[in-house]
Amino acid sequence: MQKDDIFRVSKGIYSLSKNYSRLEFANKYRSPSYISLYSILQKEGIVFQPYSAIYIISNRSKEIEIDGQKYIYRKIKDSILLNTLGVKNENGVQVACTERAVCDKLYLDGDEYFDNLRSINWELMGQLNDEVYSNNKTISNFINQNKL
Repeated sequence: MQKDDIFRVSKGIYSLSKNYSRLEFANKYRSPSYISLYSILQKEGIVFQPYSAIYIISNRSKEIEIDGQKYIYRKIKDSILLNTLGVKNENGVQVACTERAVCDKLYLDGDEYFDNLRSINWELMGQLNDEVYSNNKTISNFINQNKL
């Protein structure tokens, strides 16, 4: 292995290739964290607007750009961040399920319009609100108004 075989992504973080996983980097750069909000909502067709930034839930808010990629970390309290209900490991990356991403958005930003809610599992939304968000009023109202 030669010096040119290692790519420095950020201070203390290196990759063997310039084609590293941006999502994995987002998790490793700030831990504990998980990918959520618009990164999941767009991927799952809940919002139609394209977002190029990667949105991450963490214990501190921060916006950074590294290697041409914008990362937006949003602070959430530890009792929510550390509860793994609705967070799954996909190829070494901690990722929110669709319902958890919707709950995160409502919890952090209040009532919100979403383009397409057909794929939402409303039972899981209720369970997340009960077990993760301590029966947040905004999430409860959203469930009651939109449940099909």
